[in-house]
Amino acid sequence: MRKFYGFIIVFGIIIYSIITSARQYSMVFIEPLGLILVIGLVAGLLLSVTKSNDHIKLIKALISDNSTDITTADIVSLSHVLQIGYRIALAAGLLGGFIGMISYLMHSDDPSSLGPAMALSFLSGLYGIILAEFCFGVLIKWLADKHPETGVPAVPKSPLFYGYILGCLGMYLAEFGLLFAFMK
Repeated sequence: MRKFYGFIIVFGIIIYSIITSARQYSMVFIEPLGLILVIGLVAGLLLSVTKSNDHIKLIKALISDNSTDITTADIVSLSHVLQIGYRIALAAGLLGGFIGMISYLMHSDDPSSLGPAMALSFLSGLYGIILAEFCFGVLIKWLADKHPETGVPAVPKSPLFYGYILGCLGMYLAEFGLLFAFMK
């Protein structure tokens, strides 16, 4: 229960910082295309790589304290599915960032369209990181803590994660460079 309260506190701090930083523009952190892109890609790809009974077993494994119909092999396979979701969320955020960057470059002659394209780029990356770290990462850790006998590892930081961070930094630096070049 302590972890649940910690999770609520973290989300509360994030939401509070969004509301207070944007003041009257609190909806500035909502970008529908980025949300649809990231959540849709993650949901669609996870549904395509998992079996239908895995969803029910995953919910049982996360909610129940000691479920007798959940085997060690089920816990390991569910952890694997969550780790796939973690990696897909990072990749979907990066893909949204690239789509925003392409839109930014395509409409560079129209200054009024630069803001929405940059918002798509930044917020898709943010949504991917939030989904990966705060949803899938927490669920993997929670599953590993609830079933320590299985030896399920916590979220490994794969080369994709570090490549994602470096790719986002490079892309955002390029966007800022282009923005300053167009402002002259």
